[in-house]
Amino acid sequence: MKKAGFDKNNLMRSIFLVVAALVVAVVLIIFVVIISKKCYHKLPESVKSGFNSIKNMLMFNSILRSLLQTFLPLCTSCFISLKYAETAGQSTAGYIFLAVLALCPIGVVIILKNQKHPLAHPKLKVKIGTLYQNVETSTKPGALFFIPMFLIRRILFASIVVLTDDPLL
Repeated sequence: MKKAGFDKNNLMRSIFLVVAALVVAVVLIIFVVIISKKCYHKLPESVKSGFNSIKNMLMFNSILRSLLQTFLPLCTSCFISLKYAETAGQSTAGYIFLAVLALCPIGVVIILKNQKHPLAHPKLKVKIGTLYQNVETSTKPGALFFIPMFLIRRILFASIVVLTDDPLL
């Protein structure tokens, strides 16, 4: 495996770091949402300004942009780690990461479906504009599925390239 340019141990560490970063981001987003719903009005103005800057940074555009840009390498490394796993822990981590990657298109559909009507709103564009950039959603309702289909194609492409043993494919 080392000859192909991949080291299994580094690959598993990278997958773990990505999953850990995703978990931390999700926990922070949940924390921000809970604070904004429950006790935002009770906070002092100085804390509110810091909270708003963190909220704007977390909600979601930078996370979504990085996910879209790195989705194919993440899928490829996940399938490589599954193909060359030597221990049960390595394969379990690979399957968990594959499940997270497979849930990404579903999450994108849920986000876009919940925000379908106010997509032209400027504040929403700052938060999730990456998911529908250059896609006409007002006249073509099926256009909301462009990005999820793009992600599904990436998963399928990575699986075919890595898991097939036929070099002519």
